[in-house]
Amino acid sequence: MSMNPFRCGRERLASADFAARTGLAASSAKRVVGRLLADRIVFSRAGEYRFSNPFFREWLLRNA
Repeated sequence: MSMNPFRCGRERLASADFAARTGLAASSAKRVVGRLLADRIVFSRAGEYRFSNPFFREWLLRNA
């Protein structure tokens, strides 16, 4: 059973824990985050990724 990757908080994307809990390989997670950054859906601040639009984040949490 995989966990919603949007609920992982401050966990490192490349960690084995993250991969085990979400079912995403580190390379896949990095590729997805790279695309989200390029499309300006998320941004990086102080080593954390944050959604640019809090309403979109909430929608994902409720519907993913």
